[in-house]
Amino acid sequence: MMSDQGISEDSLNDVDAPKQSNLPKVLLLSAIVAVLIVTFVFLWGGKDQLRKVRAGYAAPDFTFRDLSFKDVSLSQYKGKIVLLNLWSTTCPPCIDEVPYFENLYQKMKGNEGFQLLTVVTNRGEDATVVKTFMDKHGLHFPALVDTKKVVYSRYKLTGWPETFLIGKDGIILDKFVGPKEWDSPQFIDRLNKLTKG
Repeated sequence: MMSDQGISEDSLNDVDAPKQSNLPKVLLLSAIVAVLIVTFVFLWGGKDQLRKVRAGYAAPDFTFRDLSFKDVSLSQYKGKIVLLNLWSTTCPPCIDEVPYFENLYQKMKGNEGFQLLTVVTNRGEDATVVKTFMDKHGLHFPALVDTKKVVYSRYKLTGWPETFLIGKDGIILDKFVGPKEWDSPQFIDRLNKLTKG
């Protein structure tokens, strides 16, 4: 039906009708996309990111080169108690604790059931830099080099130094944050008991 101004009632109804909001559709679509992203990260790329790195969980494996450019993997020490130290030559607390690691290494190197393993995990610290540091400080304990900070990420480090005591089965027994006196009689006694058990 037309009014005197030539506008139909249908067109008036269209103008007066409230517009439907697209907000619910946008929110639903956003929720679906978020769920898909989380699912993708978990199933494909995030398993390692979600992995726990603490006592009671498996120590993530790695392979890096030592200072003589030989490949060394954590998994090759299964069956031994491993003390794994992750550090940097530019970290003052790490520098403070290296003499304790050297003393521990010298005291424990005759124990076949124990392995001290350190990984320098920092960009820019290649084998030459690490070897120069070790020579300058008279250090002989095993040091591996991780210039891409792979182990830093795998072990979910929050800084340096962090140290992991790993059982014969590859399970983390203890995690230590910050420097310690690794050559203390109490700690050496603990290591000796673990290697015999």
